[in-house]
Amino acid sequence: MIHKSGFVKIIGYPNVGKSTLINAIIGKNISIVTYKANTTRNNIIGILNLYNSQIIFYDTPGIIINNNYIKKYITEADIVIYITEIGKNNELFFKKININKFKFTIILLNKIDKYQNYILKNEIFNLKSNYPDFYILEISALLKFNINKLINIIINNIPYHPPYYPKDIITDRSERFIVNEIIRKNILLLYNKEIPYYVNITTEFFKEEDNLINIRSLIFVERFSHKKIIMGYNNISFNKLIKKSQIEITSFFEKKSNLLLLIKIKKIIF
Repeated sequence: MIHKSGFVKIIGYPNVGKSTLINAIIGKNISIVTYKANTTRNNIIGILNLYNSQIIFYDTPGIIINNNYIKKYITEADIVIYITEIGKNNELFFKKININKFKFTIILLNKIDKYQNYILKNEIFNLKSNYPDFYILEISALLKFNINKLINIIINNIPYHPPYYPKDIITDRSERFIVNEIIRKNILLLYNKEIPYYVNITTEFFKEEDNLINIRSLIFVERFSHKKIIMGYNNISFNKLIKKSQIEITSFFEKKSNLLLLIKIKKIIF
């Protein structure tokens, strides 16, 4: 059987929808998605397995890191996807990283569901005029508009190669990592700006049985005041966090879960 496999690196400014795109393609919430910028702290890998192809996606933290790192990061890709939205300074971005040397680059204009048609047409015209060597595609990652078209474009431009990973996995991240990301995402969503971004999650116990997953995770915060905020009045906020996280864990692993969540105060060093 003829098989194609390739690596796709997704780059762009913070909060333009990189994580939402990967989740829409894979069909699972592999990468953390919130309305806040800079919530992706790891290069999440998502794997799309089709009958005769495998696409490996990497999600970069928004471009707030060293440009030399970005250049090295995307040289290892078969395809580079730059995702943007109306109002972003694309010219400055491309000038910084000199992306023109890569053999196949896709520019995705995301969040098109937010704008009127005449605004979109003008933006697409400008992108095609300014970047004639790149493939321009308008999408809505949230509504999954043009996602199948994007997948077909990628398949047509990746090399013939056997699968790099077993065909039954969708990420190389561990179960504990997925649990950590789900909890961290819900902390960011539920507590607005009250809790710092550098809250840490560690899952120290994950045991999967026939019909149940037992999990024990720790939330590390730096101050007692942060712990009080997470707990909330009469533990209402904390119980809401546990319930919401447990529902998402159950959905992801497609098995009932029991989550024990604890909070500890510890100086966090990065």
